[in-house]
Amino acid sequence: MPEFRFRAPALIEAGAAIESPFDRFHGAPAAADANAPHKRFAHWLAGKLTARGHRVQGPEPDEDGWILAIPSNGAAAQLVICCALGGPGEIVRDRPLPGPADPASAAACEAILRSAPEIGQLCLRG
Repeated sequence: MPEFRFRAPALIEAGAAIESPFDRFHGAPAAADANAPHKRFAHWLAGKLTARGHRVQGPEPDEDGWILAIPSNGAAAQLVICCALGGPGEIVRDRPLPGPADPASAAACEAILRSAPEIGQLCLRG
C-alpha cells in the first residue's frame, strides 16, 4: 500500500482542541492535543471515500493521529492519518488488518488526493 505525504492547510483547523478529556491517551496524553487540528481532514477524507461507495468506520482517534477503517472482504484496511510527522503535512498510510483488504480503497484514496484542490504537494511512496 502506498504512503501519501501532502499539505492540506484548508483542511487543518489550527488551534483546535480536544472535545473531551476522555479523548486523551493514558500513555501519550499530549497526542490528543496534537491530533485535534487534523480531525477536519479525517472527516473530509471519510466523506469523500463514502461518496465513492466505500463503507468507512471512523475517524477514531489514535495516538498517532486518526484511523479510518474500511471493511471489505471480511477484513478491514486501516488508513492511519499521522499527525506528528511534520508541520502541516500529513501522511496517510494503510495498515491492513489480518485478512484480505480491498485494494480499491487504496486506489480511491489516491484518486481523491490527486484530484482535490485542497491537497497540495502530493508525494507517494511505496
